[in-house]
Amino acid sequence: VPVISDSQTTLSLLRDRAERFGDRVYASFDHQKLTVGGLYDQVRQTAARLSIQGISRGDRVAVMLDNHLDNLVLFFALIWVGAVHVPVNTRLRHASLDYVIEHAEPRMIVVEESFSGLFADISGADGIPVRTRRLSTGFDWGCGGPDNTPDCPVFDPEDIRATDVLFIMYTSGTTGPPKGVMVTDKMLRASSYASAQSSAAKMGDIFLVWEPLYHIGAIQLLPLALDVGVELALVGRFSASRFWEQVSSVRATQIHFLGGILQILLRQPPTIFDRQHRCRVAWGGGAPAHVAQDFEARFAIEVRENYGMT
Repeated sequence: VPVISDSQTTLSLLRDRAERFGDRVYASFDHQKLTVGGLYDQVRQTAARLSIQGISRGDRVAVMLDNHLDNLVLFFALIWVGAVHVPVNTRLRHASLDYVIEHAEPRMIVVEESFSGLFADISGADGIPVRTRRLSTGFDWGCGGPDNTPDCPVFDPEDIRATDVLFIMYTSGTTGPPKGVMVTDKMLRASSYASAQSSAAKMGDIFLVWEPLYHIGAIQLLPLALDVGVELALVGRFSASRFWEQVSSVRATQIHFLGGILQILLRQPPTIFDRQHRCRVAWGGGAPAHVAQDFEARFAIEVRENYGMT
């Protein structure tokens, strides 16, 4: 049984990898690439902007964003200032959204510009500042300049401990209202380690990230990419019809699955991309033996099943 360090943290891992492997690609999205060093610099700048906005240690920040590189930067920036990240399902509307916001009691809400109108009728959001991310210009933080200008004073990060809560992840609520699971730094790194083992991750691998960044399936990969040295290839959302084309395009070596994903992909008509890829491992939960066998035979990929709970 591995021992998950109490002295190392997700943030110290970022700093170490930025110093040692700054030029390594950390993530990509829509033909844009973000190196580990670039991530570190943007995290520091974003943390400074959050601080100017009054966000500090222990504050909860609700985040309702799509998959993109800015979302990754914000995740680490919130850790930098010691805030608690509250990822919000981008499909929530009306009473479901109101419940999460009212229950979480965030100090700030960060949303895509296209989602900002959803909060007009959310009573739990009354009086809470809403900061938007515009598709063309990024986050609207203020500080007197465009988002990509380092015009806010940067500062050293908070002293984050292994037992500190990094984010509160709301469950799907299948047996009642969603429960806010408090995920500590150590818990995230344990999940990351288990994911690396389950997926046979090694330096230079590329993980296709189709799961939304409000889901543990995606978030658990953020420390993994730093620790092992893999690249995260983000896509906007899961698309059964375009899945293998995306796998081939980003040169993914690992894919993750949940629930009925394998069955959905098996029901798709055959294409030239079924085996025109570099992917060697599909890992996740929900792979009955006959489905795994059919999947391996058709797509020439090893299926590895594992189980985990947030």
